[in-house]
Amino acid sequence: MQTTLLGFAIAIILALTTALVGPLFVDWSRYRGEFETRASQLTGLDFHITGDIDARLLPTPTLVLHGIEVVRPAELGNLRARALRVEFALGALVRGDWRITDASLEGPQLAVGIDAALRGEYFLSELVKKHQIKIKSDQSE
Repeated sequence: MQTTLLGFAIAIILALTTALVGPLFVDWSRYRGEFETRASQLTGLDFHITGDIDARLLPTPTLVLHGIEVVRPAELGNLRARALRVEFALGALVRGDWRITDASLEGPQLAVGIDAALRGEYFLSELVKKHQIKIKSDQSE
């Protein structure tokens, strides 16, 4: 009985260690095209990643995309950010659902295009309405 419990405890420790350290050894940049395609399908915008991609499973499933650019095809405006950090709900992820609990942009830069009639093109307003995104600023004035 004691040997069984010890074996079970060792198996749990090995699984947690693998979940903690394993993602560090994966070259997530190999999946850049897949991340860009999925993000483009989700948002309806052209989504490009120019930097590194980091992923962690513990303590919270997190995906960090460095150097992103989001544009709407045939429009002048774009959004660039130093990084997009996305945290997922662990319980939902275990069930196979991809539920985002928190997402934040680091170093965002928004370029607004102006057409011939001097009207600004702000493509992100539709995205914010469509996905009910709440925008908050952590910068103090």
